[in-house]
Amino acid sequence: MGALHYGSKDLKNARICFETATSVDPDYSLAWFDLANVLEEIGQVQESKRCYLSAIAVSPQYADAHFNLGLVYEKLGENRAAIKHYELYLKHTGDADLHRTVIQGRIKALRAKDLRCVPKPAVSSTVNESRSAKVT
Repeated sequence: MGALHYGSKDLKNARICFETATSVDPDYSLAWFDLANVLEEIGQVQESKRCYLSAIAVSPQYADAHFNLGLVYEKLGENRAAIKHYELYLKHTGDADLHRTVIQGRIKALRAKDLRCVPKPAVSSTVNESRSAKVT
């Protein structure tokens, strides 16, 4: 029923259905996944992340949940976590995935972005003073 509501963009009722499904059967990974999709679509990204993590806890090899969680982490600026879940997606889909090259490119871009954001070590004032002393 939730899928029908979701398909017709009735997100309020889709959410109710998926929340009911997860409360009745907490091991229903598809319901967690679908609930996460609804929550993400209505802008509740943190709750969406929690639901994707629940889907993965139930089904660790759930490739699509890893991919969508990677997208959520990327939105949140958590690049290392995004990379981890994109890599798990690739691991669980194998070489047959049509989007493999695109996802590998995304991982590469996130790694590069992550490296640019690493703060450079501060130079102590004693080092600066000794350098300026040598120049004179």
